[in-house]
Amino acid sequence: MTGTAGDSGHNNALSILVVDDNPDVRTVLARFLTQKGFRVTALADGLAAAKLFDAALPAFDAVLMDIQLPGMSGRDVLHQIRAQDHLAKRHTPVLALTGAAHLDGDREFDALLRKPFPFESLVPRILNAIEQPTQPKPK
Repeated sequence: MTGTAGDSGHNNALSILVVDDNPDVRTVLARFLTQKGFRVTALADGLAAAKLFDAALPAFDAVLMDIQLPGMSGRDVLHQIRAQDHLAKRHTPVLALTGAAHLDGDREFDALLRKPFPFESLVPRILNAIEQPTQPKPK
């Protein structure tokens, strides 16, 4: 991830869940998004993210999630989010974060961000996923 945070945006009504096991990535993403005006919850593993969605807490506007996570893979968490979305009749955009050069099944996610990515592309990708939700194709 490259770039600078820039000025604060007007995204204070939007809540983002960041899930990444790398503390540096998690901290930088949370700080950047907070500076852009988002409300951010940051977690270190897939199991914690799955538990948060199981708790039926208020929905997040979008999720940024690493695919390779301890406890539960990002793909498994995605399936759990989709199950909760189905029950709640909503669609939570999930943007996958990965360092992999190629990813099979990436169409399950609303967007794929390959690390490192330029910071200036992050907010537009999140907003696009929220404003124009896709219905990802099954594997």
